Amino acid sequence: CDDLSETCSDLCVRDRLVFLSSVKVDGHFGENPDALCNSLAFEAGLQGYGEARYKVWISTSDLSTTQHFNLWSKGRYVRTDGVVVANDWQDLVDGTLQFPIAVDEQGELIIENQLVWTGTLADGTQGSSNCDDWTTNKLKLGIVGHSNSALDAWTGTEESVDTCNTQHRVYCFQQQVEEEYLYY
Repeated sequence: CDDLSETCSDLCVRDRLVFLSSVKVDGHFGENPDALCNSLAFEAGLQGYGEARYKVWISTSDLSTTQHFNLWSKGRYVRTDGVVVANDWQDLVDGTLQFPIAVDEQGELIIENQLVWTGTLADGTQGSSNCDDWTTNKLKLGIVGHSNSALDAWTGTEESVDTCNTQHRVYCFQQQVEEEYLYY
Protein backbone atom coordinates (compact mmCIF):
# COMPACT_ATOMS: atom_id res chain seq x y z
CA CYS A 1 0.00 0.00 0.00
CA ASP A 2 2.88 2.32 -0.62
CA ASP A 3 0.98 3.75 -3.60
CA LEU A 4 -1.39 6.41 -2.29
CA SER A 5 -3.80 5.77 -5.16
CA GLU A 6 -4.60 2.29 -3.82
CA THR A 7 -7.35 1.77 -1.25
CA CYS A 8 -6.20 -0.38 1.63
CA SER A 9 -7.30 -1.54 5.04
CA ASP A 10 -5.59 -0.41 8.25
CA LEU A 11 -3.31 -3.46 7.92
CA CYS A 12 -2.14 -2.26 4.49
CA VAL A 13 -4.00 -4.96 2.61
CA ARG A 14 -5.61 -3.91 -0.66
CA ASP A 15 -9.38 -3.70 -0.86
CA ARG A 16 -11.25 -5.90 -3.34
CA LEU A 17 -14.16 -4.44 -5.30
CA VAL A 18 -17.52 -6.18 -5.44
CA PHE A 19 -20.54 -5.23 -7.52
CA LEU A 20 -23.96 -6.34 -8.68
CA SER A 21 -23.98 -6.74 -12.46
CA SER A 22 -25.95 -4.13 -14.34
CA VAL A 23 -27.10 -6.75 -16.83
CA LYS A 24 -29.21 -9.85 -16.31
CA VAL A 25 -28.51 -13.34 -17.62
CA ASP A 26 -30.38 -16.61 -17.58
CA GLY A 27 -29.03 -19.76 -15.91
CA HIS A 28 -26.81 -20.70 -18.85
CA PHE A 29 -23.53 -18.81 -18.38
CA GLY A 30 -21.55 -20.57 -21.09
CA GLU A 31 -18.02 -21.91 -20.77
CA ASN A 32 -16.56 -18.82 -19.10
CA PRO A 33 -18.95 -17.48 -16.47
CA ASP A 34 -16.35 -14.95 -15.26
CA ALA A 35 -16.24 -13.24 -18.66
CA LEU A 36 -19.35 -11.20 -17.89
CA CYS A 37 -17.82 -9.77 -14.72
CA ASN A 38 -14.51 -8.97 -16.42
CA SER A 39 -16.26 -7.32 -19.35
CA LEU A 40 -18.44 -5.16 -17.09
CA ALA A 41 -15.47 -4.21 -14.91
CA PHE A 42 -13.38 -3.27 -17.96
CA GLU A 43 -16.16 -1.15 -19.45
CA ALA A 44 -16.56 0.63 -16.10
CA GLY A 45 -12.82 1.29 -15.82
CA LEU A 46 -12.34 -0.95 -12.79
CA GLN A 47 -8.86 -2.19 -13.60
CA GLY A 48 -7.56 -1.77 -10.04
CA TYR A 49 -4.15 -3.08 -9.00
CA GLY A 50 -2.31 -4.83 -11.82
CA GLU A 51 -4.51 -6.81 -14.15
CA ALA A 52 -8.06 -6.70 -12.80
CA ARG A 53 -9.55 -10.14 -12.51
CA TYR A 54 -13.14 -10.54 -11.51
CA LYS A 55 -15.02 -13.72 -10.76
CA VAL A 56 -18.71 -14.33 -10.55
CA TRP A 57 -20.02 -15.54 -7.17
CA ILE A 58 -21.38 -18.93 -8.24
CA SER A 59 -21.00 -22.55 -7.26
CA THR A 60 -21.40 -25.71 -9.30
CA SER A 61 -21.89 -29.28 -8.11
CA ASP A 62 -18.11 -29.82 -8.32
CA LEU A 63 -16.82 -26.38 -7.33
CA SER A 64 -17.99 -24.13 -4.52
CA THR A 65 -17.42 -20.38 -4.57
CA THR A 66 -14.84 -20.99 -1.86
CA GLN A 67 -12.92 -23.13 -4.39
CA HIS A 68 -13.76 -20.95 -7.44
CA PHE A 69 -12.00 -17.96 -5.87
CA ASN A 70 -8.32 -18.82 -6.23
CA LEU A 71 -7.12 -16.73 -3.28
CA TRP A 72 -9.20 -15.48 -0.38
CA SER A 73 -8.55 -11.84 0.32
CA LYS A 74 -7.18 -10.73 3.65
CA GLY A 75 -8.41 -7.27 2.71
CA ARG A 76 -11.84 -5.70 2.74
CA TYR A 77 -14.54 -6.33 0.16
CA VAL A 78 -15.82 -2.91 -0.90
CA ARG A 79 -18.68 -1.91 -3.20
CA THR A 80 -17.89 0.36 -6.13
CA ASP A 81 -19.33 3.30 -4.16
CA GLY A 82 -16.74 2.77 -1.39
CA VAL A 83 -19.01 1.10 1.17
CA VAL A 84 -17.41 -1.86 2.97
CA VAL A 85 -19.35 -5.12 2.58
CA ALA A 86 -16.99 -7.37 4.59
CA ASN A 87 -13.66 -6.89 6.36
CA ASP A 88 -12.06 -10.00 4.80
CA TRP A 89 -12.93 -13.44 3.41
CA GLN A 90 -13.93 -14.86 6.80
CA ASP A 91 -16.27 -11.92 7.36
CA LEU A 92 -17.71 -12.39 3.87
CA VAL A 93 -18.71 -16.01 4.51
CA ASP A 94 -19.84 -15.74 8.14
CA GLY A 95 -23.54 -15.46 7.18
CA THR A 96 -24.00 -11.70 7.22
CA LEU A 97 -22.65 -8.67 5.39
CA GLN A 98 -22.07 -5.19 6.75
CA PHE A 99 -24.11 -3.76 3.85
CA PRO A 100 -25.92 -5.40 0.93
CA ILE A 101 -24.18 -5.69 -2.46
CA ALA A 102 -26.75 -3.46 -4.13
CA VAL A 103 -24.44 -1.30 -6.24
CA ASP A 104 -23.49 -2.02 -9.86
CA GLU A 105 -20.13 -1.65 -11.59
CA GLN A 106 -20.85 2.03 -12.34
CA GLY A 107 -21.43 2.79 -8.64
CA GLU A 108 -25.21 3.08 -9.10
CA LEU A 109 -27.29 2.06 -6.10
CA ILE A 110 -30.00 -0.43 -7.10
CA ILE A 111 -32.83 0.35 -4.66
CA GLU A 112 -35.32 -2.34 -5.69
CA ASN A 113 -34.39 -5.89 -4.63
CA GLN A 114 -32.88 -7.94 -7.45
CA LEU A 115 -32.62 -11.71 -7.59
CA VAL A 116 -29.03 -12.83 -8.14
CA TRP A 117 -27.82 -16.19 -9.48
CA THR A 118 -25.44 -17.82 -6.99
CA GLY A 119 -25.96 -21.56 -6.36
CA THR A 120 -24.08 -20.70 -3.18
CA LEU A 121 -24.94 -20.75 0.52
CA ALA A 122 -23.88 -18.05 3.00
CA ASP A 123 -20.71 -19.93 4.04
CA GLY A 124 -19.44 -20.04 0.44
CA THR A 125 -20.31 -23.71 -0.11
CA GLN A 126 -22.42 -24.98 -2.95
CA GLY A 127 -26.13 -25.48 -2.66
CA SER A 128 -28.05 -28.25 -4.39
CA SER A 129 -29.60 -26.15 -7.21
CA ASN A 130 -27.41 -24.62 -9.90
CA CYS A 131 -29.12 -24.83 -13.30
CA ASP A 132 -27.22 -28.05 -14.10
CA ASP A 133 -23.91 -26.35 -13.31
CA TRP A 134 -25.03 -23.17 -15.10
CA THR A 135 -25.35 -24.99 -18.43
CA THR A 136 -29.09 -24.73 -19.00
CA ASN A 137 -31.78 -22.12 -19.34
CA LYS A 138 -34.54 -24.75 -19.23
CA LEU A 139 -37.06 -25.31 -16.44
CA LYS A 140 -34.46 -26.47 -13.91
CA LEU A 141 -33.77 -24.59 -10.67
CA GLY A 142 -30.92 -22.43 -9.42
CA ILE A 143 -30.32 -20.83 -6.02
CA VAL A 144 -30.75 -17.07 -6.03
CA GLY A 145 -29.67 -14.42 -3.57
CA HIS A 146 -31.32 -11.10 -2.79
CA SER A 147 -29.38 -7.93 -3.56
CA ASN A 148 -30.99 -5.87 -0.78
CA SER A 149 -30.13 -8.34 1.99
CA ALA A 150 -27.16 -8.30 4.34
CA LEU A 151 -28.32 -11.55 6.01
CA ASP A 152 -27.74 -15.05 4.60
CA ALA A 153 -30.36 -14.33 1.92
CA TRP A 154 -27.77 -12.12 0.13
CA THR A 155 -26.38 -15.29 -1.46
CA GLY A 156 -29.38 -17.55 -1.03
CA THR A 157 -30.63 -20.60 0.82
CA GLU A 158 -31.75 -24.02 -0.36
CA GLU A 159 -35.33 -22.66 -0.36
CA SER A 160 -34.48 -19.55 -2.40
CA VAL A 161 -34.62 -20.78 -6.01
CA ASP A 162 -35.91 -19.73 -9.40
CA THR A 163 -36.22 -21.38 -12.80
CA CYS A 164 -33.14 -21.22 -15.00
CA ASN A 165 -34.95 -19.60 -17.91
CA THR A 166 -35.41 -16.43 -15.84
CA GLN A 167 -32.93 -13.56 -16.16
CA HIS A 168 -31.17 -12.34 -13.01
CA ARG A 169 -28.06 -10.39 -12.10
CA VAL A 170 -24.82 -11.83 -10.71
CA TYR A 171 -22.34 -10.68 -8.07
CA CYS A 172 -18.81 -9.94 -9.28
CA PHE A 173 -15.73 -9.97 -7.04
CA GLN A 174 -12.30 -8.58 -7.80
CA GLN A 175 -9.67 -11.26 -7.26
CA GLN A 176 -6.35 -11.07 -5.55
CA VAL A 177 -3.50 -11.97 -7.87
CA GLU A 178 -0.77 -14.24 -6.56
CA GLU A 179 1.97 -11.63 -7.01
CA GLU A 180 0.33 -9.46 -4.35
CA TYR A 181 1.36 -11.94 -1.67
CA LEU A 182 4.89 -10.65 -2.11
CA TYR A 183 3.85 -7.48 -0.27
CA TYR A 184 2.66 -9.22 2.91
